[in-house]
Amino acid sequence: MSAHMPASAEKFRFHVTLNAPTAMIKNAEEIPVTYLNKGQAYSVSIVDSTPTVPLPPGARYRTFVRISFEDEQQRQRPATCWQLWKEGRGTNEAHQRGGKLQAVEYVEANQPAESDDKRTRVDLDTASFDGFSVVWTPGVNGSAECNIAVRFNFLSTDFSHSKGVKGIPVRLCAKTETITTGSPRSGPEFSEVAYCKVKLFRDHGAERKLSNDVAHVKKTIDKLKQQIAQAETGMKDFGKRKRTSSTTTKAQASQRPGKVQKHKRTWSMSSASSAGGRPPIEEDLHFKLQTMQDMFTSTRPVSILYLRGSEQDDPDLHPVALAGEPLDLTKVDSRGSTLWQQRTSDRSSTTGTSSLVSPSPSSISLQSQGLAGSSAPNAPSHWNDIQSLAPAEVQSSNPQQLASPPDQLTKVPKTDETGHFSGWIEALGVDSSYKPPQVERLIKPVACFYVLHRNSAQPEKHEYYRAVYLMQRTLKDFTNAVASKWNLEPTKIMRALHVLDRGLEVEIDDDVIRELAEGQDLVIEIAEVRNSAGSQPKRGWEMSVDVIVDSDNASNTQNVVHTEGYELRLMF
Repeated sequence: MSAHMPASAEKFRFHVTLNAPTAMIKNAEEIPVTYLNKGQAYSVSIVDSTPTVPLPPGARYRTFVRISFEDEQQRQRPATCWQLWKEGRGTNEAHQRGGKLQAVEYVEANQPAESDDKRTRVDLDTASFDGFSVVWTPGVNGSAECNIAVRFNFLSTDFSHSKGVKGIPVRLCAKTETITTGSPRSGPEFSEVAYCKVKLFRDHGAERKLSNDVAHVKKTIDKLKQQIAQAETGMKDFGKRKRTSSTTTKAQASQRPGKVQKHKRTWSMSSASSAGGRPPIEEDLHFKLQTMQDMFTSTRPVSILYLRGSEQDDPDLHPVALAGEPLDLTKVDSRGSTLWQQRTSDRSSTTGTSSLVSPSPSSISLQSQGLAGSSAPNAPSHWNDIQSLAPAEVQSSNPQQLASPPDQLTKVPKTDETGHFSGWIEALGVDSSYKPPQVERLIKPVACFYVLHRNSAQPEKHEYYRAVYLMQRTLKDFTNAVASKWNLEPTKIMRALHVLDRGLEVEIDDDVIRELAEGQDLVIEIAEVRNSAGSQPKRGWEMSVDVIVDSDNASNTQNVVHTEGYELRLMF
């Protein structure tokens, strides 16, 4: 199956890419769906393919990221659907974001220094429950592109009262426009809306669904191969009379009005049989087998927003408002607002204490519970009760950590090589439900490391360890996990080095990652380097199109060379 994008993708000026792979599709005309995990941050890149060269001083862009509905019934009543989410998950988890309802959340990244005018600067412009907008300014002599991180705090099943209902894909829309000098509201010079289809799952549900899809296709392929072998060896009765009646029945059935064809063919049954000499049933099995095998090569490493959005998908023309909710969350003081106090009061009276102990992304924030209780007369004893229940000690005075659970600080026990307790480290993004694997389990993390990023440009800045989970103990999985935590482009990581105390630098490979101790704490420095031997760098848009596929391999491979990239320097 062709890995090239449809022709409509080339008509966009702004190339928008979501850093997540697409699911398999059955034919080239089918629109791919991307599986995502609720609560996980994903990188979105925006590239202006035809910028003014050179960029005029003060050139700026505005990108609005938003979720709209794909199902026609849901598109006709978006506010009703979002109200269902609000009454359930939205209100229940609002305390994790300072009392704000945010189904689509902007994840703030480290901004370049004020004196650094060579890197793209991104500033949050507006935010609502179903999306947000940012204004980004390219650096001097830099490329007209930016990377932003987004987190989704809903499931595709949140828009129905029915239990056990199958989730319906939604649209991830991105409206990008150029801004004239002055206010972002001074009017765009050029704008367009693009989208792709996404489906939201619970923790690690996206990987689990992808794995299940692959297993299902493999099982179907094995079954078809067995049927073909039986047909070729005559183990099963495919007599002439049965073939004739089967072919006649199929021909009659296909002529019935309203009959849906399962497979489209560009050749007739009779011509194929006479040319190849295969019976019609065997030919049909071979066709089905080829279709299943083509599905393995139909995935793409990243998701491109190549579908053009309609006027209803434009967040400026058709905003969705919920009763009692502010239109712009950036103008709301989360902790001081009446909305915050009301929601935290409701939570304290209706929520049990059993869920207070988990620091996982889908759990309740300990800091926010403590903050809510601090206004009550018995606040100290209430906070002590929470501390006695929690397995992890949480100490933080930074109110910004209320914005997202992965920024929650947790004390983690540290063990030596013999497995004995040797101290504590403080880490962010710890999933308390994670346990070192005792037996092999499908789509579960196989390793957890704690990584502290040391910025050589700001040595005095205090950083915390971040929990990094690997699905496989490979260098690729490790670098991808690091890139996800610190918003790097994974393909731009050129190498990883282990810096020993005596100054020796050892290049890290799969063997090193495999032998790392479970729960190992590491200190990492990220350095920008140049590759003088490399060719011109490819952007994410080109990378997703120029994919080299090996038909004998079920996975896609791609060779991308950058002239500039990152070097990971690890100390442990």
